[in-house]
Amino acid sequence: MPLKKLKTTDPQIKLPAVEVIADKRRFSDGIVTLDLLNVPSPHVDEILVPFVPSDGIVYVADGLTRDFGPWRRPTIDERTFVRHFKQLGLDIRIVLPGHGPPALQTDLEQYWRLIREPVMRFASLALLLKCLPNDLCSVIRNQKERIMKSLWLIAGAVLAFTCSIRLFAQSQSSQSPVLPGDSKVKVKDGKTTVRDKSKPVRKAIEEWYARNMEAFEAKDVAAIMALRTDDFHTITLDDKVNTRADMETRTIRFLERIDHFILQDNQIGTIEVEGDLASADVTQKTVRMQRFPDGTLHKVEAGAVQRETWRKTAEGWKLYRVDNIRDGGVLVDDKPYKPNR
Repeated sequence: MPLKKLKTTDPQIKLPAVEVIADKRRFSDGIVTLDLLNVPSPHVDEILVPFVPSDGIVYVADGLTRDFGPWRRPTIDERTFVRHFKQLGLDIRIVLPGHGPPALQTDLEQYWRLIREPVMRFASLALLLKCLPNDLCSVIRNQKERIMKSLWLIAGAVLAFTCSIRLFAQSQSSQSPVLPGDSKVKVKDGKTTVRDKSKPVRKAIEEWYARNMEAFEAKDVAAIMALRTDDFHTITLDDKVNTRADMETRTIRFLERIDHFILQDNQIGTIEVEGDLASADVTQKTVRMQRFPDGTLHKVEAGAVQRETWRKTAEGWKLYRVDNIRDGGVLVDDKPYKPNR
């Protein structure tokens, strides 16, 4: 008997109502309780994570995999994802990823420690054994002596290759010597320039943003303002200047309306350094649960591109000025927001 192909517009089909879970929804059959949590994810903009409180089981799909570790730096979304779980205070005992074996809460805590490392570095074999799946660890332990010999051979080959490249470069030009570490001296037209290729300014500003996001998530106004200079100010497109005091008042009012942040994302463009100032275009995106004046709670997604300038102080880099602000629009409950005029 041939099957009839139906369309969604066919009156015989009754589709269930679509329910949007903005924060959390609990289901229970009287025996097992299941929570669906709307959390930020590095895999998609949002993801519903099932959590069974009685057993401490959480299924994170592709939101968290077993490749966390010091061999690569995590994205801001990955930091936000793990930080959000810590803020929820869930009693997580088993983590089920979309790929790979289950992980315990100790693994999640280890990932948290690893992703807070500000500098990427090679992992020792012992640390790798702790992070890899159990079945792979068994194979590695059984072959540890052979693997260690291979690692030493690889390290020796890399060192020999690096030294040969440096010797070749120095033999080609005595005016461009390479210094140890990440510094390079370049001589052109009698002018000597020393360039630090380790990108210390970018690393410092990325760390500044990590502290800034933590302060906003904690709604700690004092910590937020401590990351800004005494003469911090913003300049709008109509050349209106908002002082530090203006921005502190605005920040207090903003945080009073925030229930919690779902996502904070900041992409730093090319950084230009001049003296003790560093500037860059920053693409910002925030997703948060926010209360409107009538008391209702809504999901708000906002974005902007703005020019930010930091100043190097004795206490580190601090935000000095924000200007050239280009609004990226606002979505409320996933729909374009058009305020009444």
